[in-house]
Parts: sequence; C-alpha cells; structure tokens
Amino acid sequence: MHHKTMRHRQPSRRNVISLPVPEPDRNDIVSHARYLLRNGERDSAKSELEVHLRQNPKDRDAICFLLELTITTKDVGTGEDVFESAQDLGLVDAKMCTVLMNSYCRLGEFGCVTDIYDYAVEKGHVDAYLFCSMIEACKKAGAIERALDAFYEARELGHADLPLYTSMIGFLGRKHMVREALELLEEATKLEEPDVRLYMTAIGFLGRSGYVSKAREFFDRAVQAGLADTQMYTSMMTTYKVHHQPLEAAELFARAEKLGIADEYMRSLYFD
Repeated sequence: MHHKTMRHRQPSRRNVISLPVPEPDRNDIVSHARYLLRNGERDSAKSELEVHLRQNPKDRDAICFLLELTITTKDVGTGEDVFESAQDLGLVDAKMCTVLMNSYCRLGEFGCVTDIYDYAVEKGHVDAYLFCSMIEACKKAGAIERALDAFYEARELGHADLPLYTSMIGFLGRKHMVREALELLEEATKLEEPDVRLYMTAIGFLGRSGYVSKAREFFDRAVQAGLADTQMYTSMMTTYKVHHQPLEAAELFARAEKLGIADEYMRSLYFD
C-alpha cells in the first residue's frame, strides 16, 4: 500500500442560510444588550446597560457584561469605573474577576490580567474558572512559570480540577517540558477518570515528544473507556506517521473503518 505525504486539507464548506435572530425581551437586559452589540449598536448596548445599572446597581450579570463590553472595545476608563463601583458595593466575585481577566487578555494586556488575578487571589475571589482563565492568558503570553504558579495555587486551594490539569499539561507539552507534563498527567489520572480532552492532550504531546508507546497506552485506555472517536484515531495515526511507523497507522485505519468512524479526511490524509 502506498502512503502519501501528509497534507492538510480544509473540509469543504457548504452554503449556509443565516436566519435573522429575533430580538430578545427587553426585560432580559443582558440578552438584549448582546443582541444590540451583535447588530453593531455598541453605544446603544452600553447606554442600555448603564441606565439599567443606575436603577439596579447590584445586577452582577449586567455589571459583568458591561465590563466585558467596555474593556474589549478599549473603553478602559469606563470599565475600571464600573469595577470600582462593584468593589464599593461589595459585589466583586470570582466570575467578575474572570470576565475582567478575559477581557484584558483579548486586548493582549497581560500585565492587567495578572494584576486582576493577584487581586482575586488576595481577596479570595477564586474558583476553577478563574484559574483556567489565568493559565489560558499565560499560554497566550508564553509565560510558563507564571502559569505553573497559578496551577500550584489552584491545587493548594482545592480548585485544580480535570480541565485545569488538561490545560496545564497541554501548555507544558507545547513548551517541551515533558517530565513536568508527565507528572501532572499521572496526578490527573488519579484525580478522576480522564475525559476525551485529557486523552487527546496526552496523545498529542506524548506523540510530539517522541513517547509513542506512552501515547498508544493512553489511546488504548480511551478505547477501553469508549471515548476513542475519529479525531482521536486520527491523532494517534498522525503520531505513527510522524515517527515512521506506517504499519501501526494502517492497523488503526483498518480498525477505524471496521468501526465505521473513518472519514474521507482520514482516507485522503494517509492512503490512496
């Protein structure tokens, strides 16, 4: 059997008919503001939120969306005023800090992200989502040591869940810190039963790092757990292809075809 050189093909796109989104009830202020924003009416959305908050100053959802809207559209001064008002009213929580961190991250303001993170940890406004957001921001900034600090803080405070482990393991793998990634992978598998995302992350970084047999071990575990899908088969086959093990890749392809999960992309990627 002839094996083709790997090439990346984009799936074909079909014409999609976009249906108009109905206008939400004006009483659902956040949904209505989002609707206005999607329709290019940023100022109207902001004005509507500000009027609502003058009448309902403790509406956390409205505050969070106004923070997101103002910061991501570079109206930083207004966003900071909104956050300070929330602080004065004792309304700041982990969700609000996470929204603010994500908004600054989208602007590429990593220093502001870390400032909000440090404030949140100091005040105890933390949850698993906040730590995940911090690690994702560190990924974008390439700040691996800062990400590890955040992960260890999350673990110490009891907020290191499986998605957090997965995110940190993936970052370590990208930075070729294989020993550290393997240590966390071992911890994660003892924490709870791995999910698809953890298996995919493990197979990906182990394969890229040359740990082919270890990657196969996690693939086989995913198969036994009933979680191995087309994407996971393709990932494991890619590992074999990169490391010049075409027979193993062909064996997996045959299994995928037998299971009915081999798609045209998989066929065109590897075989005649």
